[in-house]
Amino acid sequence: MTTNSTARDDAGMQGERETIQQVYIRVCRDSGFRLGFDRAAHLAGKILGVSALEIWLAMPCIGVMMDIATGRHPAAHDPHPTKDASHAE
Repeated sequence: MTTNSTARDDAGMQGERETIQQVYIRVCRDSGFRLGFDRAAHLAGKILGVSALEIWLAMPCIGVMMDIATGRHPAAHDPHPTKDASHAE
């Protein structure tokens, strides 16, 4: 029973981590990649009701956070642009 409970907890934590990462990426993207990584983490934390430290802990490393904040990381770009955005002239 402990194993199943632990597996559910791990899955829940992974889902929370992915949500935090997605919100951080969205904040960076919506800012036009003009916020520093620390300010983006602070804003994402405010949105989620957690501290900027929790945002940082959900990310693989600070280098990835910096690259996302500046738009250099592939995750910073929407892999599924909307039809309107992909056909904009």
